[in-house]
Amino acid sequence: MPFENEVVVAHMKGIHVQKMINYLVDAGRAHPMAGIDLKLGANNAIQTVLIQGEPLDEEKTYHVATNDYLLEGGDNMVFFSNAQEVT
Repeated sequence: MPFENEVVVAHMKGIHVQKMINYLVDAGRAHPMAGIDLKLGANNAIQTVLIQGEPLDEEKTYHVATNDYLLEGGDNMVFFSNAQEVT
């Protein structure tokens, strides 16, 4: 990883994963993602969010791999502060 970052896994409730998705859509630029199928409509309105083929469940815990810089709120990714656990 660049800049001596480390890979971490944030265990997050679906409601906070939704905040991450909103951030990515609002950023208006591509971000590397895997396991998420995101369909947007007019004006970038979110139409469908599937994670591993299943609809996003706001109460379910998901495991999101990222780097420690973003986990600590880098690039204004403050939603990671809601992680229940970090591995």
